[in-house]
Formats: sequence, structure tokens, C-alpha cells
Amino acid sequence: NYSNKWMDSIYKELAEKRTLFLSNSIDAEIATDLIAKLIYLDSKSQTEEITIFINSLGGNIENGLFPIYDTMQFIKAPIRTISVGQSYSSAAIILAAGTPGRRFAFAHSNLMIHGSSGESSGTKENYAKELKAMKKLDNTMYRMLEKHTGTSLAKIKRDCKKDKYFTALEAKKYGLI
Repeated sequence: NYSNKWMDSIYKELAEKRTLFLSNSIDAEIATDLIAKLIYLDSKSQTEEITIFINSLGGNIENGLFPIYDTMQFIKAPIRTISVGQSYSSAAIILAAGTPGRRFAFAHSNLMIHGSSGESSGTKENYAKELKAMKKLDNTMYRMLEKHTGTSLAKIKRDCKKDKYFTALEAKKYGLI
């Protein structure tokens, strides 16, 4: 299909200019693709900025957020993150993990943070194990937000009990951008 080939060539051209995109639901495949691009661009230059445009509802924490976040912290190149639409959940944390002073959101972007959500099934023992695992994931995400926003851990925990939505201006005040 001509349109797909044309779009692929645009994305390739932009990637060569150190501009990447994070969209759709963040899963292991999306994460692996973005990680490979980040590592490749970092190997080409550790001083030139990499830009990630984000428009995502979030996704898997363990197979999506954590590997992307860890790679962003590992590479040396500065990373500019820009929300262009929605940066919810894991995507909001990735946005906040950009290099300080290089985190932005378009005027009509919406951001959202929250704790992990999941459903448990099976026995009481399984439920207790899953609940413990979810609390561990939450605490890890809360510490990430604390590190990058400067917002207190106590406030982040309170805010993440329910979905906490932000406009671009509110996200700036909170320290997400």
C-alpha cells in the first residue's frame, strides 16, 4: 500500500533526525521498538538531543513502562519529551522522565496519573500475592514520579488513589513537564 510505505518513509526520516513517536497502547513490542531506537541513536551521539512525541493512553507497566524508563535513564543523550494529545498512566511517567527542562506538552494535551489497576482471580492466597505485587508496582511508579516531578511522595500517593487528570498548565505546576 502506497500510503503505508509513504508513512514508513516519513517515520524513518524523522527517526534519522532523532525524532521518535510513542503512541498506541504501550506493550512489550512497542517498548522494544522504542528502546532499540533510543539505544541506536545514543550510540550515534550521546550529546545530540532525542525527541519523543507522546500520544498514548499508557499500557503495561512491567513490559512497557519499566523497560522504556530504564533505557531513558541508561542512555547519555538528552531526551526531550512532548505530549501531543494524551499522555495517560505509563505514558505520563515516560513524559516526566525526559531530561529536566526538556519536558513539554502541547496546549490542549491531557495527562493522567494513577496507581496500577488490575483484577485478581482465584484463591485468597493468589489475591493476596497479586495485591502485594500491585502495591510494589505502585510504589515503584510513585518513586519515579517523585524523582522527576519534585512532588512529595505523600501527595503523589494521595493523587494516584484515583485517576488524576491534568491540563498542560496543571502538569507544569505539578512538575510532570
